[in-house]
Amino acid sequence: MSQEEAAQLDRILRPGHVLTAEDVRLLSQQLEPRWKVRARRYEQRDALIRQVRHQFFPGDLRQSAKQMEQALVQYLDGPGRWEKDLSALPDTSSPRHVALHAVLRALKGKTLGSEQLFNVFCNKRSPWKFK
Repeated sequence: MSQEEAAQLDRILRPGHVLTAEDVRLLSQQLEPRWKVRARRYEQRDALIRQVRHQFFPGDLRQSAKQMEQALVQYLDGPGRWEKDLSALPDTSSPRHVALHAVLRALKGKTLGSEQLFNVFCNKRSPWKFK
């Protein structure tokens, strides 16, 4: 929890405070089980990966998974080292560059292997992920 969220919770818990819509949203986020938050993050990440695959790596799923893995590794070894902390790339960046950057940000700076990417493309759920 950030300091800003902690301050908002302190304000909400004061006696006599009337809840606003923003207060209700914050409380619902704080009370939501961690597994649901994680599952939603995985769904958003997987949707982004599938979108990038359709846009930049069309064709056979296994081949696309291998190509995407290679592209992510090359990007991470090259410009990704310096750009990993940027929230957005400059407007002059190519769409593929921006897409790979977004995928690596969603993956928190790590790459998935081709088999994991294939499972994401096929929308297979890992047994380790919660529903």
